[in-house]
Amino acid sequence: AVNDAFLEHLARQRGPELFALILSGCTTLTHRGVQAIVSKHRMLTHVDLSGAEQTTDACVEGVVGALEQLTTLAVSRCLRITDQALIAVGRECAQLKSFECECCMLLTDAGCSAIARGCSRLEKLSLRGCVGIGSAGVCSLGEGARALRDLCVSGLRKVSTAAIARVAKGCAGLRALDLGMCQGADDRAVEAVAVGCAKLQALGLCSTGITDVGLTAVG
Repeated sequence: AVNDAFLEHLARQRGPELFALILSGCTTLTHRGVQAIVSKHRMLTHVDLSGAEQTTDACVEGVVGALEQLTTLAVSRCLRITDQALIAVGRECAQLKSFECECCMLLTDAGCSAIARGCSRLEKLSLRGCVGIGSAGVCSLGEGARALRDLCVSGLRKVSTAAIARVAKGCAGLRALDLGMCQGADDRAVEAVAVGCAKLQALGLCSTGITDVGLTAVG
């Protein structure tokens, strides 16, 4: 099994430089093991901790503090992380292009805003199921994360029509947008997306209030 002892052993070995580290679903890993490997392999550009249940804010802080070249980070279903982790990502990861933090229930607008401010090169962001994030956080993406190409805010029920419109205006390069189950995903929001995101290729509207009027706008 992949555990702290295994990663510490791996870190002590002389071997090739790692550029990707995928530890998704490693439920027994803690900050100790992850820190051992990222401290040794500082050229890592891709780290996936999705479903690693013991992942904490300190673990994320250690990863982003050690890896200056990090471009892809996934911490989906890491239920212990809070805004503190996202603030660290925003502070340390100016090069980040892809960030997935789905179903992280403790995150709020403050964490989302930190990502928007600090990760201006971000192209892909998934906040699916982060129910603590609302309109203010999503609005911040339209103001700071203007390079976004793929955005998922499915399940963010508190997001308003105005917040969706702000994203549509600020992130004109979007090619994929998932608004499933967003309370504000109505006809006016979809019309704003149709106007603001001319390059859009995929639009998710599962369980929304969209009618034929909105569908006609994107048709």
